[in-house]
Parts: sequence; structure tokens; C-alpha cells
Amino acid sequence: MAFKELSEKQLLTMSKEEQGNYWEEFKAYYSEKKKSLQRKIRETEKEENARNKKKLNHARFVLFGALLKLPDTKELLKKIDTSSFTETDKKDCNLLMKSLKWDLTF
Repeated sequence: MAFKELSEKQLLTMSKEEQGNYWEEFKAYYSEKKKSLQRKIRETEKEENARNKKKLNHARFVLFGALLKLPDTKELLKKIDTSSFTETDKKDCNLLMKSLKWDLTF
């Protein structure tokens, strides 16, 4: 929608009806422009959140990898209350322990 803003002088030469139509077009144009801008902002935020999620997951992976290398980690893992873990969680954790060659099951 192409909308051309008019000068004050041009608006004053218009009839009341023409001015009313102009302001309706003005309002519709800028409302649509605002919606478009808000949509672009939301899309940008979604993209940024997705990038941040990947970065957070990577950081968790790096930190947990470093934590697994500490000598006291095995003892600490034995103390974890696994009652809130689902069966899938337990299977995945057991798979990790097996890959690390640790004699520890959840």
C-alpha cells in the first residue's frame, strides 16, 4: 500500500470528507506498518532465542564434560536422588555411565 503524506497546506485545501478519508488511510497505513515492524521484532527475538538456546546447551555440555573429569564426580553422582528421573532419563544416564566405563547405574 503506497501512502503519500500530504503537507498541512494540501490538507487545508481538502474538503472535510476528503480530510476524513485521508486520515483513515493515514491510520490504516501506519497501523499496518506498526504491525509489520512488531512482526519483524518478534521474528528477530525468536531467532536470537534459538541461537542462545544452542549456546546454552553447548555451555552445559562443556561444563558437564569438565565436571565428569573431576575425581569426586563419581561419588557425587552416587548421592543423586533419581526418584524424579523417568525411565528414559535413567536409561540415558546408564548409557552415559557405560560409555565412561563407570560401574554406576541409576
